[in-house]
Amino acid sequence: METPLILIVEDDPLIAEDIADICRQQQLAVAGIAHRAGQALSLVEAARPNLILLDIHLGEGATGIDLARHLQARHAIPYIFITSYADQATLQEVQEVAPAGYIVKPFTPEQLISTLQITWSRLHRPPAPSVPLLEGLSSREQEILGCLRKGMSNAATAKALFISPNTVKFHLKNLYAKFDVNSRSELMAMLLGQP
Repeated sequence: METPLILIVEDDPLIAEDIADICRQQQLAVAGIAHRAGQALSLVEAARPNLILLDIHLGEGATGIDLARHLQARHAIPYIFITSYADQATLQEVQEVAPAGYIVKPFTPEQLISTLQITWSRLHRPPAPSVPLLEGLSSREQEILGCLRKGMSNAATAKALFISPNTVKFHLKNLYAKFDVNSRSELMAMLLGQP
C-alpha cells in the first residue's frame, strides 16, 4: 500500500508545525503547510498530496469547508478536518462535504496518528472480490472507479488509463446515472462505504 503524502492546511503556524512534526516522527511524508485556502490550492497543484489535514477556520477569506468543496469538484483528494468546532451546525455543514475524517482540537499525537492510519487504511483497502455495486459495470468503468478511490483527478485518471479527459467525464456521467448520484463526492461517499 502506498503511503500518504500529507498537505497540512492550518491557519495557526505553531499548530501547523506541531502537526507536521508529529507526522514526520511517524515517517509520514508532509507535502507542505498552507495557512490560507489560496496557498493550499497552489500546494495541491505543485506537491500533489494524496491526503489533506484541513482546518475549518482559515482566518479571513475561504473556510476549510469552502476549500473542501473546491477540492472535491476538481481533485478528489480525501481530507480530514482538524478543528476546534464540534457544534451541531458545523457538524451538519461538514457532513455535506463528506470528509474522510474529523478530529477535534485539542488532540494528542496518538489521536492524530491513529486517525491518519485508520483513514488511510480505509481509503486504500482493496475491494472485495465480489462487490455487488460493481456488477454490471464495464471494465473501463471499474478502472475509473479504482482511480477515483485512489483520489486521482480526471486528468490523472486519463493519463493512467491512456484515454482523454473527456472520455473520463463521459464514463463518470454514466457511473453517476448507474449509481443514482449527482456528483463525484456522492459517488466517492458510496464507494468508501463499501467493505
